[in-house]
Amino acid sequence: MGVALTDIISLIIRLIFAAVVLIAFIELVYAFDVIVKTNELDKVSVEISEGMMSSGYMFDENSQALTISRAIFSYKALQQLASPTSGDSYEEKGHIEPVRNCKYGAFFTFIDLEKNQFIASFGSREEGSSSSKSYFIGIQKENPDKTYSIVPGKMQIDVYDSPLSRTACAIESAWVTNQIQEIDPNSVLGSFERRGDAVFYQKSTLKNVASKAPTTETHDYMRWLPHQINFVESFSYWENIDPGKTPKKFLFIPINKDRYERDKNCVDWRTPGLENLQPQQSDIQRGNVIICIKVMS
Repeated sequence: MGVALTDIISLIIRLIFAAVVLIAFIELVYAFDVIVKTNELDKVSVEISEGMMSSGYMFDENSQALTISRAIFSYKALQQLASPTSGDSYEEKGHIEPVRNCKYGAFFTFIDLEKNQFIASFGSREEGSSSSKSYFIGIQKENPDKTYSIVPGKMQIDVYDSPLSRTACAIESAWVTNQIQEIDPNSVLGSFERRGDAVFYQKSTLKNVASKAPTTETHDYMRWLPHQINFVESFSYWENIDPGKTPKKFLFIPINKDRYERDKNCVDWRTPGLENLQPQQSDIQRGNVIICIKVMS
Protein backbone atom coordinates (compact mmCIF):
# COMPACT_ATOMS: atom_id res chain seq x y z
CA MET A 1 0.00 0.00 0.00
CA GLY A 2 1.60 3.24 -1.12
CA VAL A 3 1.80 6.43 0.85
CA ALA A 4 -0.27 9.24 -0.54
CA LEU A 5 1.53 12.43 -1.58
CA THR A 6 -0.80 14.44 0.60
CA ASP A 7 0.24 12.37 3.63
CA ILE A 8 3.93 13.07 2.90
CA ILE A 9 3.28 16.78 2.52
CA SER A 10 1.23 16.79 5.73
CA LEU A 11 4.06 15.03 7.60
CA ILE A 12 6.63 17.53 6.31
CA ILE A 13 4.41 20.45 7.35
CA ARG A 14 3.99 18.97 10.83
CA LEU A 15 7.75 18.46 11.17
CA ILE A 16 8.44 22.02 10.04
CA PHE A 17 5.83 23.33 12.48
CA ALA A 18 7.36 21.29 15.33
CA ALA A 19 10.84 22.57 14.48
CA VAL A 20 9.60 26.18 14.46
CA VAL A 21 7.90 25.71 17.83
CA LEU A 22 11.06 24.15 19.28
CA ILE A 23 13.26 26.98 18.01
CA ALA A 24 10.81 29.58 19.33
CA PHE A 25 10.82 27.86 22.74
CA ILE A 26 14.63 27.83 22.87
CA GLU A 27 14.73 31.52 21.93
CA LEU A 28 12.17 32.30 24.62
CA VAL A 29 14.16 30.46 27.28
CA TYR A 30 17.35 32.24 26.22
CA ALA A 31 15.61 35.63 26.21
CA PHE A 32 14.25 34.96 29.69
CA ASP A 33 17.73 34.07 30.94
CA VAL A 34 19.12 37.30 29.45
CA ILE A 35 16.35 39.34 31.11
CA VAL A 36 17.00 37.72 34.49
CA LYS A 37 20.75 38.33 34.17
CA THR A 38 20.21 41.96 33.10
CA ASN A 39 17.86 42.56 36.04
CA GLU A 40 20.44 41.08 38.42
CA LEU A 41 23.18 43.34 37.03
CA ASP A 42 20.87 46.38 37.25
CA LYS A 43 20.21 45.55 40.90
CA VAL A 44 23.94 45.30 41.59
CA SER A 45 24.46 48.64 39.83
CA VAL A 46 21.91 50.32 42.11
CA GLU A 47 23.54 48.79 45.20
CA ILE A 48 26.98 49.99 44.10
CA SER A 49 25.65 53.46 43.27
CA GLU A 50 24.15 53.76 46.77
CA GLY A 51 27.54 52.97 48.26
CA MET A 52 29.33 55.36 45.91
CA MET A 53 26.96 58.23 46.79
CA SER A 54 28.32 58.31 50.33
CA SER A 55 31.74 56.71 49.86
CA GLY A 56 34.50 58.00 52.10
CA TYR A 57 37.17 56.22 50.04
CA MET A 58 40.54 58.00 50.05
CA PHE A 59 43.29 57.20 47.58
CA ASP A 60 45.84 57.72 50.36
CA GLU A 61 46.02 59.46 53.73
CA ASN A 62 46.71 62.83 52.07
CA SER A 63 43.80 62.66 49.64
CA GLN A 64 40.30 64.08 49.83
CA ALA A 65 37.44 61.68 50.45
CA LEU A 66 35.59 60.65 47.31
CA THR A 67 32.36 62.38 48.39
CA ILE A 68 31.90 65.72 50.17
CA SER A 69 28.35 64.89 51.17
CA ARG A 70 25.74 62.52 49.82
CA ALA A 71 25.91 62.41 45.98
CA ILE A 72 28.42 65.29 45.90
CA PHE A 73 31.74 64.05 44.55
CA SER A 74 35.14 65.69 44.83
CA TYR A 75 36.48 66.60 41.38
CA LYS A 76 40.04 66.34 42.67
CA ALA A 77 39.48 62.90 44.24
CA LEU A 78 37.90 61.57 41.04
CA GLN A 79 40.85 62.68 38.93
CA GLN A 80 43.31 61.23 41.41
CA LEU A 81 41.66 57.83 41.17
CA ALA A 82 41.80 57.99 37.38
CA SER A 83 45.32 59.28 36.85
CA PRO A 84 47.52 59.49 39.96
CA THR A 85 50.81 61.31 39.74
CA SER A 86 52.97 58.93 41.76
CA GLY A 87 53.69 55.25 42.11
CA ASP A 88 53.87 52.42 39.63
CA SER A 89 51.58 49.73 41.03
CA TYR A 90 48.49 48.43 39.27
CA GLU A 91 46.32 49.95 42.01
CA GLU A 92 47.55 53.40 41.02
CA LYS A 93 46.55 53.20 37.38
CA GLY A 94 42.83 53.78 37.37
CA HIS A 95 41.50 50.32 38.26
CA ILE A 96 40.32 50.81 41.82
CA GLU A 97 36.65 50.09 42.58
CA PRO A 98 35.91 52.31 45.63
CA VAL A 99 32.70 50.35 46.22
CA ARG A 100 33.21 46.75 45.23
CA ASN A 101 31.03 43.70 44.70
CA CYS A 102 33.22 40.58 44.79
CA LYS A 103 31.16 38.69 42.22
CA TYR A 104 30.74 41.51 39.68
CA GLY A 105 33.23 43.98 38.24
CA ALA A 106 32.31 47.67 37.91
CA PHE A 107 33.65 50.47 35.73
CA PHE A 108 32.86 54.09 36.65
CA THR A 109 32.69 57.10 34.32
CA PHE A 110 32.08 60.68 35.52
CA ILE A 111 30.86 63.54 33.31
CA ASP A 112 30.61 67.29 34.02
CA LEU A 113 27.13 68.09 32.66
CA GLU A 114 27.61 71.85 32.91
CA LYS A 115 30.37 71.79 30.29
CA ASN A 116 29.55 68.33 28.92
CA GLN A 117 33.14 67.28 29.64
CA PHE A 118 34.67 63.98 30.69
CA ILE A 119 36.13 64.09 34.22
CA ALA A 120 37.45 60.62 35.04
CA SER A 121 36.95 56.88 34.64
CA PHE A 122 38.27 53.96 36.65
CA GLY A 123 37.39 50.44 37.72
CA SER A 124 37.24 47.08 35.99
CA ARG A 125 36.31 46.86 32.30
CA GLU A 126 35.72 43.25 31.29
CA GLU A 127 34.40 40.93 28.60
CA GLY A 128 31.07 39.31 29.41
CA SER A 129 27.48 40.14 30.30
CA SER A 130 27.12 43.79 31.24
CA SER A 131 24.64 46.44 32.24
CA SER A 132 25.07 50.22 32.08
CA LYS A 133 23.14 52.69 34.23
CA SER A 134 23.60 56.42 34.81
CA TYR A 135 22.92 58.50 37.93
CA PHE A 136 22.73 62.28 38.34
CA ILE A 137 25.17 63.65 40.91
CA GLY A 138 26.93 66.84 41.96
CA ILE A 139 30.62 67.60 41.40
CA GLN A 140 32.51 69.93 43.72
CA LYS A 141 35.12 71.91 41.77
CA GLU A 142 37.71 74.40 42.96
CA ASN A 143 37.54 77.84 41.32
CA PRO A 144 40.60 79.97 40.39
CA ASP A 145 39.99 82.15 43.47
CA LYS A 146 40.22 79.02 45.71
CA THR A 147 36.48 78.99 46.40
CA TYR A 148 34.35 75.94 45.58
CA SER A 149 31.26 75.48 43.49
CA ILE A 150 29.05 72.48 42.79
CA VAL A 151 28.10 71.66 39.20
CA PRO A 152 25.70 69.02 37.89
CA GLY A 153 27.30 65.74 36.86
CA LYS A 154 26.59 62.19 35.81
CA MET A 155 28.01 58.92 37.11
CA GLN A 156 27.76 55.97 34.73
CA ILE A 157 28.32 52.50 36.18
CA ASP A 158 28.99 49.54 33.90
CA VAL A 159 28.60 46.26 35.80
CA TYR A 160 30.15 43.08 34.40
CA ASP A 161 29.54 39.38 34.99
CA SER A 162 32.50 37.62 33.40
CA PRO A 163 34.98 34.77 33.91
CA LEU A 164 37.48 37.43 35.03
CA SER A 165 35.30 38.75 37.86
CA ARG A 166 34.28 35.22 38.93
CA THR A 167 37.90 34.02 38.96
CA ALA A 168 39.05 37.05 40.94
CA CYS A 169 36.18 36.60 43.40
CA ALA A 170 37.00 32.90 43.93
CA ILE A 171 40.61 33.80 44.70
CA GLU A 172 39.57 36.58 47.06
CA SER A 173 36.93 34.46 48.82
CA ALA A 174 39.39 31.62 49.38
CA TRP A 175 41.85 34.11 50.85
CA VAL A 176 39.42 36.00 53.09
CA THR A 177 37.52 32.99 54.43
CA ASN A 178 40.41 30.47 54.48
CA GLN A 179 37.96 28.05 52.87
CA ILE A 180 38.16 26.15 49.57
CA GLN A 181 36.07 27.72 46.79
CA GLU A 182 34.55 25.63 43.99
CA ILE A 183 33.49 27.04 40.63
CA ASP A 184 32.56 25.43 37.32
CA PRO A 185 34.75 25.62 34.17
CA ASN A 186 32.47 28.18 32.51
CA SER A 187 33.12 30.58 35.38
CA VAL A 188 36.91 30.59 35.29
CA LEU A 189 39.51 32.05 32.98
CA GLY A 190 41.46 29.60 30.83
CA SER A 191 44.69 31.31 31.87
CA PHE A 192 45.51 34.18 34.16
CA GLU A 193 48.22 35.61 36.35
CA ARG A 194 48.86 38.07 39.14
CA ARG A 195 49.94 41.52 38.01
CA GLY A 196 50.50 44.04 40.77
CA ASP A 197 47.24 44.24 42.69
CA ALA A 198 45.15 42.43 40.10
CA VAL A 199 44.09 39.20 38.50
CA PHE A 200 45.09 39.72 34.89
CA TYR A 201 44.59 38.09 31.53
CA GLN A 202 45.39 39.21 28.04
CA LYS A 203 43.47 38.73 24.83
CA SER A 204 44.90 39.25 21.34
CA THR A 205 42.72 39.61 18.26
CA LEU A 206 44.29 38.79 14.90
CA LYS A 207 43.76 41.46 12.25
CA ASN A 208 44.62 41.77 8.55
CA VAL A 209 45.15 38.02 8.21
CA ALA A 210 45.28 38.34 4.43
CA SER A 211 48.34 40.56 4.51
CA LYS A 212 51.91 39.27 4.37
CA ALA A 213 52.54 40.59 7.89
CA PRO A 214 49.40 39.98 10.01
CA THR A 215 49.03 42.36 12.93
CA THR A 216 47.52 41.69 16.33
CA GLU A 217 45.58 44.00 18.58
CA THR A 218 46.17 43.26 22.24
CA HIS A 219 43.69 43.92 25.02
CA ASP A 220 44.58 43.66 28.70
CA TYR A 221 41.75 42.88 31.11
CA MET A 222 42.35 43.15 34.85
CA ARG A 223 40.38 43.00 38.09
CA TRP A 224 41.71 44.86 41.12
CA LEU A 225 41.90 42.93 44.41
CA PRO A 226 41.81 44.99 47.62
CA HIS A 227 43.95 42.44 49.49
CA GLN A 228 47.59 41.43 49.34
CA ILE A 229 46.86 37.93 48.10
CA ASN A 230 49.56 35.42 47.23
CA PHE A 231 48.70 32.80 44.65
CA VAL A 232 50.34 30.75 41.92
CA GLU A 233 51.75 33.40 39.61
CA SER A 234 50.38 32.01 36.35
CA PHE A 235 47.90 29.27 35.61
CA SER A 236 46.48 27.52 32.56
CA TYR A 237 44.07 24.68 33.20
CA TRP A 238 45.05 22.91 29.99
CA GLU A 239 48.30 22.01 31.75
CA ASN A 240 46.44 20.41 34.64
CA ILE A 241 43.84 18.12 33.09
CA ASP A 242 44.07 14.51 32.04
CA PRO A 243 44.28 13.91 28.26
CA GLY A 244 40.86 13.29 26.76
CA LYS A 245 39.02 14.74 29.75
CA THR A 246 37.43 18.11 30.32
CA PRO A 247 37.51 19.97 33.63
CA LYS A 248 34.37 19.53 35.75
CA LYS A 249 35.19 22.07 38.44
CA PHE A 250 38.00 24.14 39.86
CA LEU A 251 39.09 24.31 43.49
CA PHE A 252 40.74 27.49 44.76
CA ILE A 253 42.60 26.26 47.83
CA PRO A 254 44.30 28.27 50.59
CA ILE A 255 47.35 26.25 51.60
CA ASN A 256 50.55 26.65 53.59
CA LYS A 257 53.00 28.33 51.24
CA ASP A 258 56.08 26.41 52.45
CA ARG A 259 54.32 23.09 51.96
CA TYR A 260 53.18 23.99 48.45
CA GLU A 261 56.62 25.18 47.38
CA ARG A 262 58.16 22.00 48.80
CA ASP A 263 56.05 19.38 47.01
CA LYS A 264 53.94 21.43 44.52
CA ASN A 265 50.89 19.50 45.67
CA CYS A 266 47.63 21.44 45.74
CA VAL A 267 45.88 19.33 48.38
CA ASP A 268 42.12 19.30 48.93
CA TRP A 269 42.39 19.27 52.70
CA ARG A 270 38.65 18.58 53.08
CA THR A 271 39.49 14.94 52.31
CA PRO A 272 39.16 12.78 55.47
CA GLY A 273 42.56 12.48 57.10
CA LEU A 274 43.98 15.66 55.54
CA GLU A 275 42.08 18.24 57.59
CA ASN A 276 45.26 19.19 59.45
CA LEU A 277 46.68 20.64 56.23
CA GLN A 278 44.27 23.59 56.33
CA PRO A 279 46.27 26.77 57.05
CA GLN A 280 46.09 27.93 60.64
CA GLN A 281 45.51 31.46 61.84
CA SER A 282 49.23 31.74 62.63
CA ASP A 283 50.03 30.93 58.97
CA ILE A 284 47.65 33.65 57.83
CA GLN A 285 49.07 36.24 60.23
CA ARG A 286 52.61 35.53 59.01
CA GLY A 287 51.50 35.82 55.37
CA ASN A 288 52.54 32.21 54.88
CA VAL A 289 49.49 31.24 52.81
CA ILE A 290 49.16 30.83 49.06
CA ILE A 291 46.10 30.21 46.88
CA CYS A 292 46.60 27.25 44.55
CA ILE A 293 44.20 25.95 41.91
CA LYS A 294 43.27 22.29 41.55
CA VAL A 295 41.38 20.99 38.50
CA MET A 296 38.83 18.22 38.96
CA SER A 297 38.25 16.38 35.67
